[in-house]
Amino acid sequence: MPPSRDAIIAYNKCFNPRSTIAMAFATQPLASLIKQKTLLFSTNCPLFLFLLQNPDNLQRLASLGLLPTAPLSPLDHQAFFLLSAVLRRYLVPLPLVEQEVAARLAGVRGDVAALHIRCGNPLADFKDQASFLSVKEVSVFNRCVKQAKQAKQAKQTGKVGAIMVASDSTRVKKMIANYNPAVPVLFADAKSTHTMTRYFSSMSSQSLLQAFVEMVLLSRATVLIGTTRSSFSLCAAAMKGELPFLVTRGVTSCSIPKRIVFGFAVS
Repeated sequence: MPPSRDAIIAYNKCFNPRSTIAMAFATQPLASLIKQKTLLFSTNCPLFLFLLQNPDNLQRLASLGLLPTAPLSPLDHQAFFLLSAVLRRYLVPLPLVEQEVAARLAGVRGDVAALHIRCGNPLADFKDQASFLSVKEVSVFNRCVKQAKQAKQAKQTGKVGAIMVASDSTRVKKMIANYNPAVPVLFADAKSTHTMTRYFSSMSSQSLLQAFVEMVLLSRATVLIGTTRSSFSLCAAAMKGELPFLVTRGVTSCSIPKRIVFGFAVS
């Protein structure tokens, strides 16, 4: 939808690069789209990717120090690090969140490997509109803990003291725990819900709080392994400041992606 006087609200349809809002961000300077000092912005779409397609926006964001000093290629990596810069610079968790994060990690000794396993239908605890992973990929996440640790060995050489699992599937959380009887596996016992599906018009404030706590926990881990096409995985990785290892449906290993897919593939 086009920007209103004090709000931009856009979901799902703006993944299409030919959508109205995507075209506006790609072809117009940001200053011409957002003129008011305070703006409500609500979206799950990869607008940073479209924003950087405009040379004026690219130059302005670089001058503000929101892009890496050395330009990255391709553009989707620059969009990821723009998101990272904004989240790391301006998003400050409340003390309540920090207290919950500290409580979840209390007693953990050693490195934390974090897994965000976004399943969707049919494994999710709720009726989802999308499908991300099958049960076959759960073992891939488990194997990738060792792979990701080896890849980061130059930075972190300690042993894995705990595995933290965030998932929309209680079944999957328990599977990871069963795979690792000798390592503490941390996860929330409550069933997952989702903020935007046709079956849920709203979430309780407590559910939203717990979801954000899990995102912060993912971002604080030594290694992060997420799900391809999951905006939750990418936001957690952006808060961490590193490209994540990702698991893709039908693939038997994880990897740091050469191309960042923001929700759905965009051409």
